[in-house]
Amino acid sequence: MKRIINFQKSEKDYQLVDGDSVLFAIDIAEMKFDVKEFYYAFFVDDEEIKNSEIKNTIPSDKDASRVYDCIVKLYKEIVEEFNKNNRNDKGEKE
Repeated sequence: MKRIINFQKSEKDYQLVDGDSVLFAIDIAEMKFDVKEFYYAFFVDDEEIKNSEIKNTIPSDKDASRVYDCIVKLYKEIVEEFNKNNRNDKGEKE
């Protein structure tokens, strides 16, 4: 089953939420992206990586949508590299 992670906005931050749990947040005022926190939120469990999708719950907010687009792009690039490395580890050709 696919894990749906919702991108949403609170008064103080942009959040990636799974159910009731905030997995990752970016403070709106500071706009600092914590790479280590992002990694631990999404890339510790290989199975979760393959079966996750990030959904924008606030597409009408232009600033939030830019942040969402950057997060999704980064997420997809990392997943692509994980998949590529897993194929190489298993001896498969690209």
